[in-house]
Amino acid sequence: MVFAWREPLLFVDCEGAERLRAAGVSVTELDKLAHEARAVNAHLLGSAASDSSGE
Repeated sequence: MVFAWREPLLFVDCEGAERLRAAGVSVTELDKLAHEARAVNAHLLGSAASDSSGE
């Protein structure tokens, strides 16, 4: 499983990646794409959309 951004608590208290890893699934986070992933939700995030951590 590949993802670019962990959604902030505004959307979900996310632990899916950890659960998948615990079940033996290979999980890869593409930090370099996090900015693009946050951008589509900028209208919901306000200033968090420009935060480098996204949280």
